[in-house]
Amino acid sequence: FGIVGRVVGWKGQVEFLAAAEQVLARLPDAWAVVIGDAADGDESYHAEVARRAADPALAGRAVLTGYLGNASEIYRGLDVLVHSSTDPEPFGLVISEAMAAGVPVVASPRGAPAELIEDGVSGFLRDPADPTAVAAAVEHLLAVPAEAERLSTAARLRIRRLCDPERFAKAMADLYRGVLT
Repeated sequence: FGIVGRVVGWKGQVEFLAAAEQVLARLPDAWAVVIGDAADGDESYHAEVARRAADPALAGRAVLTGYLGNASEIYRGLDVLVHSSTDPEPFGLVISEAMAAGVPVVASPRGAPAELIEDGVSGFLRDPADPTAVAAAVEHLLAVPAEAERLSTAARLRIRRLCDPERFAKAMADLYRGVLT
């Protein structure tokens, strides 16, 4: 299971690792992955994430990969995507990509994730400030493959409907028609 995104404070990698510690303590075959690089000049936060990932409590099973460019390969390598933004996420590209790729998502309910995910139907919405709740959702998806598959199927259908290019183009054309008339 992993988190994907720029390693900056509001993206919640520290919160992710707090939940990961609980998951890794209970699931001996699990690995936690932080995919992304420091961005926006925030090297100190990246260093904090690296220190926490190296903590013995994570049993050497938390990995920082740095930036990886091929999104489709990233999602193929994850059994669960965790999105732990502590501030409202404006769109949630990583979430929509994971949903489209069939990766079950546990996301912060702040901002766009609440519009993309129907809690318990096409993913789970959990507050990253509650690492126990995030960990429980991740553990459930890792331990119950049928549930992960059910959510993945619903997520693919939902994101296909929400992000359909033809639907989007029509909505934009209607918007412009309304403004220009």
